[in-house]
Amino acid sequence: MKSCFLILLIFVVFRANAQELIIYNATQNNITTSSKNSKSIIELPFFDDFSYKASNPDTALWSDNYVTINANLAKPGPSIGVATFDAVNASGKFYNHLDYNKKTHADTLTSKPVNLNFPADTTIYLSFFFQPQGYADKPEAEDSLLLDFFSPLTGQWENIWAMPGFADNIFKQVIIPIRETRFLQNGFQFRFRNKISLGSSIIPSIVGNCDFWHIDYVYLNKNRNYKDTIYRDLAFQTIPDFRFGNYQNMPYQHYLIKLTEGFSPSLQLNYRNNDSRIRLVESLNLVINSQTINTKIELGSYNLTGFQEENYFNSTLNYTLIAQSPTSASIQVTAEIVTDTYDLNTNNSVTTQKTYSDFYAYDDGTAEAGYGIAGEGTQQAMLACKFFTYKQDYLTGFYIYFNETFKNAQSDFIRLMVWNQNPETGLPGEVVYKKDGVQIKKDSLNQFCFYPTDSLFTVSDTFFIGWQKTSVDIAHVGIDLNTENINVKYYNINGAWIKSQFPGQLLLRPVMNAGKATNLLPVKTVIANLYPNPAKNLVYLQIPDYDFTTYQLEIFDINGHKISETTISGPQTTINISGFPDGIYFIRTKQNEINGKFIKISN
Repeated sequence: MKSCFLILLIFVVFRANAQELIIYNATQNNITTSSKNSKSIIELPFFDDFSYKASNPDTALWSDNYVTINANLAKPGPSIGVATFDAVNASGKFYNHLDYNKKTHADTLTSKPVNLNFPADTTIYLSFFFQPQGYADKPEAEDSLLLDFFSPLTGQWENIWAMPGFADNIFKQVIIPIRETRFLQNGFQFRFRNKISLGSSIIPSIVGNCDFWHIDYVYLNKNRNYKDTIYRDLAFQTIPDFRFGNYQNMPYQHYLIKLTEGFSPSLQLNYRNNDSRIRLVESLNLVINSQTINTKIELGSYNLTGFQEENYFNSTLNYTLIAQSPTSASIQVTAEIVTDTYDLNTNNSVTTQKTYSDFYAYDDGTAEAGYGIAGEGTQQAMLACKFFTYKQDYLTGFYIYFNETFKNAQSDFIRLMVWNQNPETGLPGEVVYKKDGVQIKKDSLNQFCFYPTDSLFTVSDTFFIGWQKTSVDIAHVGIDLNTENINVKYYNINGAWIKSQFPGQLLLRPVMNAGKATNLLPVKTVIANLYPNPAKNLVYLQIPDYDFTTYQLEIFDINGHKISETTISGPQTTINISGFPDGIYFIRTKQNEINGKFIKISN
C-alpha cells in the first residue's frame, strides 16, 4: 500500500488511527533570472542549472513544461534551482489519467532538438545530478526516474537509464556517453520521465502529491570523458533567509514599536564551491532596495576549499525598513557573490522580495506539503499556531493556504478559532473567538485566501489561531518544510493539547488592523438587536436595557473603515442600507457603549 505522507509508525499502514499527517504538494519559488535566446536546433554545449525565476523550464532548451522549476523542494545541491518531478503538472494539478493504487507515468522534461552530427565522436557525454525525496515525499522502489534518448534515424525513443525509488537527501551525479550512430545525428533529443504510484482510496482525504525527484546541472557537450564531473562554479544554493526575530514577515506598525528597542533583521545564506580546488569569494554582498534607495552591506571575503558548502549567518544586520506609506514597507533583498576567476554567473545572485504590511508570518510563502489531523475520532480535533504580537491590535482575519488533494477529497468546512495562552501551561487556553461554518477556499498554487473575522476584538502578547474540524476528513493547510526555526504548532484530538512532532511552519497568518483604521476601539458593552439579519434595504435597530441620551452611531465595514454616521436619540431606529455593498457591517457608538453586527444582501 502506497503511503503519501511522512510518518514512520506501524499504524500508518492501516490509516485509521488519529494522528497528525504530512501530505505532499508541489510548489514553486522565485529564484535568480537567466535569459537565453530561443532557436529551433540547439548547438553544443547544452547546459541548464535551473537557476531562473520562471516556474516553467527555459523554452530555449526544453520543448515541454510539465515539471516545476523551484528553489524550495530539494535539499540544497550544486546550485539554486531544480526541476521537480512528481504527480502533478506545473500548475499543481493532478494528471487526469492518475488513479488510486495505479502505477503510471506523470511528469516529462524533453529537450529541444540538439545537433549531435559528429560521426564517430567518442567524447560526447550527458551528465546530470538527481535527488529523490528532498523535502517532499520519497519515491518507493516501484517508482522510478527514467532517461530516454531519441534517434532521428529510427524516429524512436529508447530508455537509456532508470533509477528505482528510495529515500535520500543527497544529490548524486550520473554521466552517460553518447556514441551510437543512431543518436549522433542532427535532431537528437533526450527526456526525463518519472513513474509514480498514488495511495489507497481507503481514506481518500490523505492522498496527496507524491514520489518526488529533483534534477540539476544538466550538461551535454563534446570533448568530455567519464571523469569530467567537476564544475568551476561557485553558486548560491538557497534564497536569502531575511527575517525579524522568528518572523519572515510582520506588520509594519508593529515593527516600528520594536524599532525603538534596536530591532535588527537577521540574514542566512547558503552557497557552495563546486570546484575541486580552493576558490576565493572576493566579496559577498547584500543589496537591499526600498523606495529606489539601494543599501549595500559588505559581508566579507572567504576562501572555500573544494566542494565546501558555506552557511553564512548574521543575526544583527544594520538595516532599518524604509516605509512606502504609514502602514507598509517593501524591500528587495539581493545577495551577490564576486569570484576570483571564471564562473557561471546565473547562480551568483539570489533575490527575495517582501512587503511588511498587516500580517505575521513564520513561513516563506511556499508549501512543500500539506499538514492536518486525520483518522477515526478526529471529527472535533483542533489545530493551533502560536503567535506573539509586539503591539496590542485588532485581529481582522486570517490568511490561509490550503493545498489540494487527489480528487479534492479533503474536508469542506472548518470552525475558525482564536485562543489566549494558558498562563500555567503555555498552551492554548480560553477560546476568545470562533466562527462556524467556514468553507475552505482554494486559489492557485501558493496563493493565500483571506478569511475575515465577523466581530471586532483585540489580541495582545501571546495568542493562538487555528480551527476545529467538523468532519473526519483532513483539512490540508500548507506547510513550509524548509523553514525550521521554531515549532509553534499544536493539535488537540482528545481534549489535551500536544506540540506537533513535525518541523516546518504552517501557511497560516494572523492579519492585524496595523494602523489601517485608527478609529477602532474595543467593543464589549451592550449588544444591539438588529433585524432582519441578513437584510436587503432596511435594518431595524433596538437597544435593550439602556438609559438613553443622544449619541452618535457609526457603521464600519469588514476592514474597519467607517462608511456612515448618524445621530440617535431613542431605543429604536431604522437604518437605510440600500446603497451598501453586500457584506458584513459593524455598528457602535462613539462612546463605545453599544455595538452590533448585521449582514447586507441583495437577494
